[in-house]
Amino acid sequence: MAFVNSNFSLYNSKYLKYKNKYLSLKKMFGGDGDDGDLYLILNLKSGDRGINIFKDKALVPQIAGQLNLRPSQIQVSFEDRVVDTGLSAADCDMVNNSRITVTIYNYIKTAEEFRPVVEEIVARNQDLGLTVEHLMVCVTFKDDKIFDINFESKNIEILPYSFGNIRVGGDLNLSNNRIQTLPENFGNIEVHGSLWLHRNQLQTLPENFGNIKINGDLNLSKNKLQTLPESFGHITVGGTLSLSNNKLQTLPESFGHITVGGTLSLSNNKLQTLPESFGNFKVFGDLYLSENELRTLPESFGNIKVFGDLYLSENKLRTLPESFKNIKVIGNLYLQRNIFNPELKINKPIDVSGNIL
Repeated sequence: MAFVNSNFSLYNSKYLKYKNKYLSLKKMFGGDGDDGDLYLILNLKSGDRGINIFKDKALVPQIAGQLNLRPSQIQVSFEDRVVDTGLSAADCDMVNNSRITVTIYNYIKTAEEFRPVVEEIVARNQDLGLTVEHLMVCVTFKDDKIFDINFESKNIEILPYSFGNIRVGGDLNLSNNRIQTLPENFGNIEVHGSLWLHRNQLQTLPENFGNIKINGDLNLSKNKLQTLPESFGHITVGGTLSLSNNKLQTLPESFGHITVGGTLSLSNNKLQTLPESFGNFKVFGDLYLSENELRTLPESFGNIKVFGDLYLSENKLRTLPESFKNIKVIGNLYLQRNIFNPELKINKPIDVSGNIL
């Protein structure tokens, strides 16, 4: 894997002064600017005078557009002051006390590139009896590219940082292991099929997890998640998203902006409220919110669109928002075993059995 670090000065609104220099680096390491093989990380370091520049929401899309990259391929972090810039005082003044550090690296996608990652997994999990050959047998390659990885039930506890750099043409199965945390760069991973992380011991997710784009299903059920990172609202899942059977008490405000192509399951958690953004949801399958501790629903909830069934049973709902009468649900509404008697007239079949009236 090739790592290149290069500093670029930021001149006020001219976000990238040395675009040609950067593109030449990409070409040197096998990228043509369009193939997505190379990844860009921007660490923006600024003094008080420059910080407002970097909080501009247009920063990442503009840089992505100039470099023919997806915005999700760019990560931005902030530091309070300039650290070891190597710039003179005059230079610092010119660039508003700001610096960009660019790291370029190739995705890991071939058998030759992936084997050292497996060796590192074995080394980090020494007491579990894993062998490199045993794990490599669980990887399917197509045209020498990683297609499927099935590490289900391998008792893996730790994944190395390098694992976040892989590209999988099909499915990635890490279910039924003992993983408590994921590498901080896990959101860089590229999975063209489904990603299974259920039945682990995950308590948190890395901050960049929301950068993940999954064409199939994303299963995070039966872990120990209590919170989700704010970036989770940027996630794109082509199939079903399951977060059921965790310990979630709240959801980030961004949650309602998730793109889900199938069913969304949040059942059997400890949710008491939902963010106002939840009303932005368009769910193309069923929506499961049953077996939580919901006492109220946000006023925006009536704006939700569900193309399957909506399950709100076994909560602690006392009332429904006025907007609920406008809700668009193609299937059925399930409100059993709450503690209210809905008086709103809704042109849908509603099951309210088991309520305390």
